[in-house]
Amino acid sequence: MRRVRLLAALRLGLVAGGLCALFIGPASLVAEPTLRITSPSSGTVFAPGQTLEITVEATPLAFRAVAVIGTLGFSQISRAAPYRFQIQIPADTTPGVQRLIAAGYPPDGPAVHSESITIAVERPDSPLKLESIGGLVLDIGDDWPFSVTGSFADGSTVCLTHSTLTRYVSDRPSVASVNDEGVVTAVGPGSARVTITNGGAQLVVPVKVAVPHRQ
Repeated sequence: MRRVRLLAALRLGLVAGGLCALFIGPASLVAEPTLRITSPSSGTVFAPGQTLEITVEATPLAFRAVAVIGTLGFSQISRAAPYRFQIQIPADTTPGVQRLIAAGYPPDGPAVHSESITIAVERPDSPLKLESIGGLVLDIGDDWPFSVTGSFADGSTVCLTHSTLTRYVSDRPSVASVNDEGVVTAVGPGSARVTITNGGAQLVVPVKVAVPHRQ
């Protein structure tokens, strides 16, 4: 009798386990579909007017359509692997960092997005000269964003404030510090000089920092 009951309990356990696997197990084993941009690599530099060629890898048969979106615009839609795209970089694109993301659209459910990559768009020639504000007078605690333009041999004037080739350096960070984005922060009283460079062009901006008057 005990053996019969043991066999019955074992069979019941196997059935229950099978039902558990049927309703729970497979769902937990299904991985979320993914996609990623494999080319170009993050940090690649392109010139304005150049054609950007993009390759995307995706979970096989997981998406009915794939596209690339970003600050440069939208690609065409691809409905089957291999997923390759082209985006024309406008000739008047402001130098600086651009972001790209791949988007996959499954048969059901919301869109799936890849991790973003960044590329740089920069002119191949260097500016002949740089221009910005002639000088700054700030109170301690003030922030001031530089605006920098460059004049080129072809007669064009281009914003270079956020160019990856533009560098900002303060000779006295204890008076006026400056970050990579060109934002000056008044730290302590005194005078400082911020040197801005891009290619062979250079500009020096004097900065005076005062203690704010109490009212």
